[in-house]
Amino acid sequence: MHNKSLSELFNLIHALSKGEKRYFKLYARSRSSHLDNINYIDLFDAIAKQQEYNEEQIVQLGIVKKAHLRMLKNYLYNLIMESLRSLHSKGENIDNRLTNMLKNMHIMRDKGLQEEEIKYFTKAKALALKHERWGIALEAMLGERKAAIRMQDFKALKRIKTEMKLFFTKLNNLKEYMVLQGKVSDFLQKAGMQRGIKNSILKKLMAHPLLKDENKGLSVESKGIYYNTLLHYYFFMGNNAAGYKMIAKHMRLLYDTGIQLPELTYMGLLNNFTIVQHNLGKYEEAYSTIQKHRSLLKKSETAKEHALIDLYINEINHYIFTGMFEKGAALVKEVENKIDTDKAETPAAILLYYNIATIYFYQDNYHKALLWINKIINRPHFSFREDMQSWARILQLLIHYELNTPDITDHLIISVYRFLLKREKLYKVEKSILNFIRRLSKIDATRKALLEEFRRFRNELLKITKSPDEKKALEYFDLISWLKSKIENRSLAEIVREKIQK
Repeated sequence: MHNKSLSELFNLIHALSKGEKRYFKLYARSRSSHLDNINYIDLFDAIAKQQEYNEEQIVQLGIVKKAHLRMLKNYLYNLIMESLRSLHSKGENIDNRLTNMLKNMHIMRDKGLQEEEIKYFTKAKALALKHERWGIALEAMLGERKAAIRMQDFKALKRIKTEMKLFFTKLNNLKEYMVLQGKVSDFLQKAGMQRGIKNSILKKLMAHPLLKDENKGLSVESKGIYYNTLLHYYFFMGNNAAGYKMIAKHMRLLYDTGIQLPELTYMGLLNNFTIVQHNLGKYEEAYSTIQKHRSLLKKSETAKEHALIDLYINEINHYIFTGMFEKGAALVKEVENKIDTDKAETPAAILLYYNIATIYFYQDNYHKALLWINKIINRPHFSFREDMQSWARILQLLIHYELNTPDITDHLIISVYRFLLKREKLYKVEKSILNFIRRLSKIDATRKALLEEFRRFRNELLKITKSPDEKKALEYFDLISWLKSKIENRSLAEIVREKIQK
């Protein structure tokens, strides 16, 4: 490893789960059981404790001479990778079984045991094709073909030729679905919360023959892309009932075929299912799906941070939708233990931080709400989620209003107004918010004047949000209920729970 190895080793160690770290130490000690002190484990522990890589600090610890440090880092990196391969080759999931079969194939080939080699090729091919692990299936077929050529088994070669023709037909069909899905996803991502996007482009994409009939998909994965593309289209159009049907069909397909998706892919499917269930008010179903997701994460050896973030977004959302704000706030402690919230900076992380801020806001815990909302606002590279940035600033303004910090509030009124003004093609709701903020900066800060302005603004929003499209603009925060809580001098949590029960 060259100079870049400094960050590679540091990043690798900090990407390991607790279980992987524990396994590495057991694995490393088993390699050097006769030694009391193992310097590469000491180096591992030293780097694991660092927030940023500091080589001078490691040299001062006296783990190894500076001249030998590069060699030790190289050895440690390779040993960690070796332990990970060992760990993830265990277990009975499909990918581990296929990996081990491939290893067995190569061992038999190297030993010159051709019949045993072909036996493993055949087993691996059948399992890989059943569960649509295309790369391993192709490797097995090519290996089987080479073995048949060596043995001059022309009958087997003819059969393999037919199998490969069908294989590539399915693969080409899958490629077409992937390209189409990419085009639709790209359009929907660009459209986002913007107004005035021409739906003629989307209509043309959705009229593609492959999206007219699920049976055009020649594999379970192709059919899955069909369902998933339509799901996100229906999300965009606000048709949650149709989206629910798509994802239910996808789940049924997996059950009927017995195919085992990669863990993270299946968790992504559960994540989408939970979102649709919440949108349709199927809260008991959603909670059941969340628990299934949580159970999979506990058993998983490969789950990554983003899968945890998806789970926490849905679970906190569930407590917001059902008015169980105390449970949502209690879950935050688990989030802080499992997620490095100072480093997690994905679009999903933004939504998680926003949901946590919302939970605390509903509980009147404004200081904690501000702490979480600032995790979004104080990171300028989060700007690619412009809709979330807007609502984060609006919520920040409301927090400072509740904290009774007039100097900061006055400054934020101007700041939020300018930020929203820069956005193009606003919803009518957003324009109404702009007008409200502008009026707020001009009125007397007496309770009577504020209540009058709150009533006026709430009436405006009630009229505007009769349109489903405009109502969508308030999905990030129940601004109408907050205004009602101010007008009636009641807690927001009480107003929201009352609304849920109706």
